[in-house]
Amino acid sequence: MMPTGWKQIEPFIKYGGLLITLLFLAVSEIVLVGYVAQIGVLFTMILFAFRRYYVFLVIGALGSLAVGYQVLGFSSFMMIAWAVVVIPGVLLGGLIASGRSTARAFAYAIGGAAILAVAMYFMQRSMIDMAINELRELTVMFVGDLGLSQVAETNLTDNVVKIVQLVGRLMPSLMALSAIAQLFLGWLLLVVVMHGLGEFFPTMGNFIYWKMPYFYMYGIGLFLVFRLVGPETARMVSDNGLVFLGFFYAVFGFSVIDYYLKRIRLSLFLRILFYIGFAFLQLPGLLLAALIGLLDSHFDFRRVRARIIG
Repeated sequence: MMPTGWKQIEPFIKYGGLLITLLFLAVSEIVLVGYVAQIGVLFTMILFAFRRYYVFLVIGALGSLAVGYQVLGFSSFMMIAWAVVVIPGVLLGGLIASGRSTARAFAYAIGGAAILAVAMYFMQRSMIDMAINELRELTVMFVGDLGLSQVAETNLTDNVVKIVQLVGRLMPSLMALSAIAQLFLGWLLLVVVMHGLGEFFPTMGNFIYWKMPYFYMYGIGLFLVFRLVGPETARMVSDNGLVFLGFFYAVFGFSVIDYYLKRIRLSLFLRILFYIGFAFLQLPGLLLAALIGLLDSHFDFRRVRARIIG
């Protein structure tokens, strides 16, 4: 069965995406529905900007603000909640349409999404701190109801409280990474839809050749220095910076791993088993992948620079 042509499906995508964009702020407080709607808006904004559907773009962007104002009322938080979804999508689609490479366009869009997400964190900081304190108290109560010995209860409580406090400390980077993950999912959905319909839409090339640019290593070094000798505020910023960059190094580390798994002709089933085993390593596995990505940015294990140069 042949796939439906773009001209046949285009109106449904345009008007459906416009409807989701207009309503996404109204459903933003419904956890799962709001998250999925935001991905749909990013999909739509990237498409409208890339295809230069400027009328739909303006109607969706301004109309969603109007609907948000009617439902939520005007506030700085409403504006930043709108911006963190709409602006990165428009930026990514517009830069690709202007001829920028997908990787460079993504770098700018990721930067915009991260800045806006951190701004959202500071606007919500008191609420986030309150929620973390409540979570810590609930955790202590829950552990107390387990009927453990005094020593076991104290140790478990201390460990869980430390984890909750760590999450609170790293919340800026976690919110930034969440916004970037939504941007990536919106872009990936658009890639799948456009390619499935036989339409051109630029990608970032084969995953096994993704590579972290070398100059980010200077950022890692700077954060490590501040982490070791800086005041508390500098250490908190450094912790969030290391987690943020470390996530990307881990992604590119998995790119290196997948390259060599395919090079030794490991079957898809065995590769899946390998990654399941890697997942069981949890944090040590992510740290190992990040280290591989970090080393690859310097040593260029796959000779990606030579491949790009030609």
